[in-house]
Amino acid sequence: SKLTFEHCSFTDFADASGTPGKIGQATGSDLTFVNCLFQRARMGPEISGTALACTNTWVLDMAGPDDADGIYIHDQSAGQLVTLSGCVLAAGGDDGIDTLGSVITVEDCIVRDWNSVLEDAKGISALNGAVHVRRSLVVDCTVGIAAKAGGGTASTTPVLVTVNNSTISGNTTNLYANRKS
Repeated sequence: SKLTFEHCSFTDFADASGTPGKIGQATGSDLTFVNCLFQRARMGPEISGTALACTNTWVLDMAGPDDADGIYIHDQSAGQLVTLSGCVLAAGGDDGIDTLGSVITVEDCIVRDWNSVLEDAKGISALNGAVHVRRSLVVDCTVGIAAKAGGGTASTTPVLVTVNNSTISGNTTNLYANRKS
């Protein structure tokens, strides 16, 4: 499917008990978010095998233990691009941008206040794949940008993180690299 959301708010997601829930999930799609707001949920969108163009969108206040991510991006299908441009991702319990084998571009974005020490929160977390950060600000997180290779078993898949013309400051650890296995 191909979905475009412009000037939309996705807020206050909770299950019947009042526990915040996930804002959305997509597989095998093309998504576009322009001038949208994701706020006060357990977790922002989780996408897999999906192209994403996210522009001038705010992702705020994702609360809860483990995986209270602003957005969780799994690997996309061949030829699909994932770009976050002019976005703000702020204040959550885990990772602002969490990736799993995807190739993404983050440009002209602010990523801040992903600072839970209970969850080892990261502004941007790259597990395998590639993350390209341009003209962005990553501040006040437990870890600013983390690059992790592997998973449960040893992996030969490299992780690539490039950072250009960006500021990474005020984090407990600004940059972190490790082999997860």
